[in-house]
Amino acid sequence: MKYFGLLIKGILIGFISIAIPGLSASTIAIILGVYYAMINSISSIFKDFKKSVVFLSILILGYGIGSLGGAFMISTVYKVAPLPLIFCILGLIIGSLPKMFKDLMPYRKQISNWIVMILVIVVLIVYSYIIIEGEQVTFDNMQIYDYVILAFVGFITSVTLVVPGVDFAVVLLACGYYYAIIDAISDLMTFNNVLHNIIVLATYLISYGIGAFCCSKIINKLIVKHEVKMKFINLGFVLASPAVVIRKCIIDNPNYAATYSNGKLALGIVLAALGFILMIVFYHFASPDNKDRAHQTRHMLRFYFMILSQPIKAVRFLTTMKKMLKKRDQIPFEERYKYCMSLIDVVNKGGRTRPIFVGLENIPEETTMFVSNHQGRYDGIGIYSSLKDRPTSFLALESTMHAPMYYEFFQLLEAIYIDSNNPRSQVYATNKMTDKLKEGRNFIVFVEGGYEDNRNNLQEFKTGALKSAYDANVSITPVVLYDSWKVYGISSLKIIEPEIHYLKSIPYEEYKDMTRRELADMIKERMQEKLNELNKIKGVEFLENKEVVEN
Repeated sequence: MKYFGLLIKGILIGFISIAIPGLSASTIAIILGVYYAMINSISSIFKDFKKSVVFLSILILGYGIGSLGGAFMISTVYKVAPLPLIFCILGLIIGSLPKMFKDLMPYRKQISNWIVMILVIVVLIVYSYIIIEGEQVTFDNMQIYDYVILAFVGFITSVTLVVPGVDFAVVLLACGYYYAIIDAISDLMTFNNVLHNIIVLATYLISYGIGAFCCSKIINKLIVKHEVKMKFINLGFVLASPAVVIRKCIIDNPNYAATYSNGKLALGIVLAALGFILMIVFYHFASPDNKDRAHQTRHMLRFYFMILSQPIKAVRFLTTMKKMLKKRDQIPFEERYKYCMSLIDVVNKGGRTRPIFVGLENIPEETTMFVSNHQGRYDGIGIYSSLKDRPTSFLALESTMHAPMYYEFFQLLEAIYIDSNNPRSQVYATNKMTDKLKEGRNFIVFVEGGYEDNRNNLQEFKTGALKSAYDANVSITPVVLYDSWKVYGISSLKIIEPEIHYLKSIPYEEYKDMTRRELADMIKERMQEKLNELNKIKGVEFLENKEVVEN
């Protein structure tokens, strides 16, 4: 998926840089957020060869595909209706500016950065107006001196690959080599003067590659030493690009006046708005924080599907729970518990989840603390699915109660909240749970605290919550969850069968003389034995990096 995204960016760079005169590939790379990675890959090609070659190969492949599309656009759409295409690209450019400004706001008081940015804008705009076409050369009767000059031109034009705002075609035109190189490529494609054209193009491309490497080295050092100033410079290139595009595509475009119409202007405005929105959305989800939130939301597909597929039931449950919550003290815990268990049934059925329970006979009749591993948001629901006749509360992190219906569910079941960053909160929660256990209330405790992308692997066991079991003199019943992470961990609506395994209960007399760490280690060892047994049955091997391989 990462490489597919890079390919798409390469296609956009090739397409826009070819289809829209005045916009360089580097400027588009900045807008799409791939510029620094491109510079780093070129400058590090000998240091990190494999990684750099893979990155550049995919980017170049995309660039080639996009260039063909851009050439087609120039020969068809751009000649007939340049305005809509220009406006669409301008919308993309302008849509990238809010993110760039936001990233530079912490440095807004550094006046020198703004001065550098303004200078870049002025230089680029002046450059776009004063650049002229040089006298055209040919590659006939080439002498050694001519090859040296050609190599020098290749070295100079390589700057356009890594310096934003400098258009490749414009520089070649200014040097007088644009049409000669185009003719050489055309002759090579038709197999005319093959050897001569190969030598000519090889001379140009080798020097171009050397120049790009050297220039990337310099820019990479500048990025390391003057990262903020380089970002301001890049912002200057992007800010100046609309003026350059308007100059090249409208003012200097002989087809513009003949193709103009109010309908095309209206279409252009609509496309500009769509391009602007597209870039805002792109940057929003490209942000690591937003990507993570979107990732989590997408993984809750099964939960939201359950709600949206049964909207009347969802509203009824939420409304009833809110009403019950207002008079919670007047409603017996057992009655509230029974109603919450009916919600559990709906969640499982509507979410196409079929939990499997193993070892229910190991649950003791007396009060017990259920100590479970933790894999995801479904874990509590899975355990409760097997405890419909055993009124039970649980210990929960305060940060987990804000999802839809979670707050009401937690409150009705008298969950005890704990703030993992507040030691006083932890002591209070432990003491409160001890009191409830002494009163005969069962409790579910996720001994790992939180969960990450651990799947069926155990994490570090915490010992704080175990203190309540010691103080209340109750048994401990280990619970092993298997594949429960899949319920809200994959974007699928296929039926999932998470497993809830109850291990043999540990009486108070068996662990009372152990330290909490020794008890936690014993519980973890028993859980790991069960996980190993299940992995073996299912033919699953867990590697050190936690990737899953099916035999």
